[in-house]
Amino acid sequence: MLSSKKLSLHRGKLRLVTTNSFGAQVVITGLWIDRGHPRLSASERNSIRSLFHKAKIESNLNGKTSQSFHDAHNSVSGKVALMSRLGHNQAINFRQVLSEIQPEYSLKSSKKIEKLCYKFYGKKRAAKSKPPIRDAFTDLCITFQSLVVLTKPCQPNCVLY
Repeated sequence: MLSSKKLSLHRGKLRLVTTNSFGAQVVITGLWIDRGHPRLSASERNSIRSLFHKAKIESNLNGKTSQSFHDAHNSVSGKVALMSRLGHNQAINFRQVLSEIQPEYSLKSSKKIEKLCYKFYGKKRAAKSKPPIRDAFTDLCITFQSLVVLTKPCQPNCVLY
């Protein structure tokens, strides 16, 4: 099939391993297949644990509003999600701590997001428009208010469910 498309295999990346080989690690797309179940290797778990602790330290040093903490938290959160999908028991503890140190937006950032809310789904356009846009505006308000604790709501007549 490859030769008909004038393609070839990269021999340096090609490795044939059977599960019957003693000590052979079958790695497919970064996951270690052990006894028929995908798992993370010990080195990958250690790197996730290291990133997790660095994110905790970052939240204490620069605060929860810094861009570097937002990036670190998002990165670690995705890796912890992978751990939980694979059924790793440490993922529950990591997720619990990550939910306690969630990123926050500064007042300046929240005002900027609020202006974007009004710009794209403004009160005037939403009042005159058909229900789908009003529903989208309400959904956006709910999402925004769940991300940021505001001093005032996104829209005076925004219905929260």
